[in-house]
Amino acid sequence: MTKEVAMRAPKTFDLDAHGAGWYSWEDISKCFWPGAGKKSVNVDPTLGQMVTSKGIYCIAWKAAGKAFPSNPTIQYIGQTSSFKARMGQFGWSAGFWGEQAPGHSAGWRWVKNKNDQMSVAFFPLPTPDIPKHMLNGYLHWYEALALDTYHQQNGSLPYVNIPKNGVVVLS
Repeated sequence: MTKEVAMRAPKTFDLDAHGAGWYSWEDISKCFWPGAGKKSVNVDPTLGQMVTSKGIYCIAWKAAGKAFPSNPTIQYIGQTSSFKARMGQFGWSAGFWGEQAPGHSAGWRWVKNKNDQMSVAFFPLPTPDIPKHMLNGYLHWYEALALDTYHQQNGSLPYVNIPKNGVVVLS
């Protein structure tokens, strides 16, 4: 007997930002990598829930306004099956912990070690009923919806989502 899953692909981005909406890199770093013997959920019970979650994330510079993919302060939109792992890859590639290292192509296009006014919004994907063989496609679909939402509002894709733009200029 096979389990039928009644789900439809959404036509617009319909996910809500987790918790406070925008989280500073400092808050993310403290929570996601709290140090020996500490747990993320004890550092920040709300943000700590995102450590192993799947979904869409938006990276902004000088974030203002609602955390949503249409926000013009967004510099990059991506998807992941583990927020902590993906943020770690971005951090290493952007040189937040020393020399730049492989892991995240957008991190290489970020200004090295520049995170003082960087914020991230996490949009967890409600995945309990999504079969594992469909999860990757669903993540990509939601990323496409987020990119389209940004494009419709701002007339282009976020700067770092366009590889030919090179390193982002942040003021």
